[in-house]
Amino acid sequence: MNAGRIGTIIGAFFGGLWGVGAARALGGAWSVPLQIGAIVITLLIVGLAWSRGVAATGRRFRGLIYGMAVVAEIVAINLAWRYLVARHLQGAILPVVGFIVGLHFIGLWLATGARIFLAITVGCCLICILSLVLLPLGIAAIVAGFGMAIMLWGSTASVIQR
Repeated sequence: MNAGRIGTIIGAFFGGLWGVGAARALGGAWSVPLQIGAIVITLLIVGLAWSRGVAATGRRFRGLIYGMAVVAEIVAINLAWRYLVARHLQGAILPVVGFIVGLHFIGLWLATGARIFLAITVGCCLICILSLVLLPLGIAAIVAGFGMAIMLWGSTASVIQR
């Protein structure tokens, strides 16, 4: 299996996690059907990536650079989580984590040279900033979760061969 296919499957999987998380945050009668929908969308993208393959980039992957970005992401998420919990700002956790996840795509861009990762960075970060603005309405986690899911699903689906 090539790196592009693996990356696409990982991206779809994380899109599914964000979608399920948003559906859970929504609660109510729509929660379970939306969680199932998130799982179905994820499985469809994974199935298509598996069966059709993904567009080859021909770029070399610099694992050390990406590894450093992932370590920085994990540390930043941990610190942000602790900070927000200590200040009773749990409603901001998903948007802040999403923003940090968005920034980690800069590491993927540096590791691959593929500009799509810069677009994903911008999209994820803007979605999460918007969701933080909506924090007083109590829908920040829902907006961040579904926004991140759509960004990840869309970007992974965009590289599947037609």
